Amino acid sequence: MKKVTNAIIVATVLSVGFLPGLQKEMSVAAAVKNPSPTVEQKNPYFVAGIDDAKAFESYFTSLQKEIKAGDKNSVANRFEFPLTVSSEKNGEDIDIIIKTKQEFIQKYDQILTKNVKDAFLNQKVNELFVEYTGVMVGTGEAWIAPKNTQENTKEQYSVYAINDKMIGVKVDQDATIQ
Repeated sequence: MKKVTNAIIVATVLSVGFLPGLQKEMSVAAAVKNPSPTVEQKNPYFVAGIDDAKAFESYFTSLQKEIKAGDKNSVANRFEFPLTVSSEKNGEDIDIIIKTKQEFIQKYDQILTKNVKDAFLNQKVNELFVEYTGVMVGTGEAWIAPKNTQENTKEQYSVYAINDKMIGVKVDQDATIQ
């Protein structure tokens, strides 16, 4: 009878919290023994509305390969139109709207400047910055988000903005979109 009573007292003390240090140590030990990853740990892109981390990473690494190869048509397929391109001209900030894939291909080298290409090519997928507006490439040179589902396409994600007017980066005036 004495053993049962002591066990009940210890269980009561732990559940009521008379020994918070011991209780905390027990809960930490249980968590370490059976870790349960959070949604963000399983999918670091969750906050941006991206449900499938592996599919996004596949999209991103394919985009990097296509940019490196200079495959304008394939790269254009990974962008959303109209596309906002922010740049500078004569020291003034300007936003250009690229309306179609054909216009993008025509102005490819003016849109994907060396600065923007370098941001894509030097970006490590495990170091992407993610927030509710999307996934940032480099220091904001490009933004990617889930694609507008109204379009008939196999792509789940798209680049929706290019920003080539970064602080401290001098944009070549000849590369500015006319």
